[in-house]
Amino acid sequence: MGLLRLLLQFSYCLESAYYSLEPVFIIEYLKNLASVLHKFYERKRVLVEDKEKCGARLNLLEATRIVIHCGLHLLGIKPVKKM
Repeated sequence: MGLLRLLLQFSYCLESAYYSLEPVFIIEYLKNLASVLHKFYERKRVLVEDKEKCGARLNLLEATRIVIHCGLHLLGIKPVKKM
């Protein structure tokens, strides 16, 4: 739930960066998101037998990918597709 809550805060982060003209809000948000994603991935198995749970977790990871991609794009950083 922590990862989902953080994803929902992205619009507030963008609003803060827009009104203050400070990109640091986006940078700090993305650092926090990466940390929460790491903790989630460390503690929860994504590919599980339960198809509903597996689908939900894959959707959560895809949403996280999209938010990170958008945040990096706004900062002028081209995200890599593969590591």
